[in-house]
Amino acid sequence: MATERQPRERLAQALRHPRYEVIPLEGTEEQVREHIPKEAKHTVTASPQKGMEVTLQLAEQLAAQGYHVAPHLSARLIEDGARVEEILQRLNEAGIRDAFVVAGDAKEPIGDFAGASELLESMSKIGHQLEEIGITGYPEGHPFLKDETLRQAMYEKRPYATYIVSQICFDPETTSGWIRGVRERGWSCLSTSGYLVL
Repeated sequence: MATERQPRERLAQALRHPRYEVIPLEGTEEQVREHIPKEAKHTVTASPQKGMEVTLQLAEQLAAQGYHVAPHLSARLIEDGARVEEILQRLNEAGIRDAFVVAGDAKEPIGDFAGASELLESMSKIGHQLEEIGITGYPEGHPFLKDETLRQAMYEKRPYATYIVSQICFDPETTSGWIRGVRERGWSCLSTSGYLVL
């Protein structure tokens, strides 16, 4: 009976503490203040068109309002280790203790980091005050990467991550099968977060 309750309790916990993904557009901060409670978590997206700076600025503004914020740190939008150090310092000064580290959608990196694993390694070498670091998961695979490449990337990122956020998948069998596979590979120690309860 306890094992039957455990997944339901995890699901209920996740639903009680949703994570909102917000886009750094004009007026986003005001919309968040008006419509989203302080106890909710937020991720702030990063896009190749807008660059990292607007993501960081919105994350800092929301953190200053008392929101729990996790900015997307897009590896392909970060120039080098000096910029990583600056970003980590800004997050620390803003009291931000959570970040979602992704490769990003830019076709070509603007600097030293082609993917999330390189950025995570740089962050670790520099040192940071982050308590939570999220990485990406793909229940339905990736349109440009083979499944084996995705698995290898997850292993490379594993030492640095505390949770996985999956891409949205509307097939429960696919999602649950992917979760089982992730757990079988030893990822059960990761905390629950984002769109998917692991």
